[in-house]
Amino acid sequence: LTDLADAIRATRRDPDLDLLLVRFHLETGALVQGALNLRRRDIDSTRSTVWLREKLDSVREQPASPSLVALLLAHASERNGSSEDDAVFRTRRGIPITDRFYDRLFARARRHLGWDHRTPLTAHVLRHTAITRVGRIAGYPVAQAFAGHAPPTVTGRYLHATLADVATAV
Repeated sequence: LTDLADAIRATRRDPDLDLLLVRFHLETGALVQGALNLRRRDIDSTRSTVWLREKLDSVREQPASPSLVALLLAHASERNGSSEDDAVFRTRRGIPITDRFYDRLFARARRHLGWDHRTPLTAHVLRHTAITRVGRIAGYPVAQAFAGHAPPTVTGRYLHATLADVATAV
């Protein structure tokens, strides 16, 4: 992660946005679609959560640290995202990012790293890393809830993690 942060700082004109995206994925386990769909109205600073709208029209409340929540709101405000329906992640010109933005971000970082040929580097890998860490800290049911996954087995239906459990792990 340190290598990735260094590569982003060395290869971008807007490392603040790029590093905020990396932190967002590591802290929330969000899919790319969750970041692209994130609007100001989806950030609840009182509960310290974000509402992720991801694939197959899934919507879930995900805990985030108070410092990340504050950074997300400040980022949107500083970049012409003042309306409740405005996208949070925006370029310096105030334009919402796209999935193509992700492709370019990670392609640049991979070229700067010496180990990119043996270790994939994508937003999905960041999600995988986050889910793995939460699982190691708090166990399978919490990792499953953090990832927004349905239980894969009958027994899994009985192992529920609360929003508070996920928040504690985050």
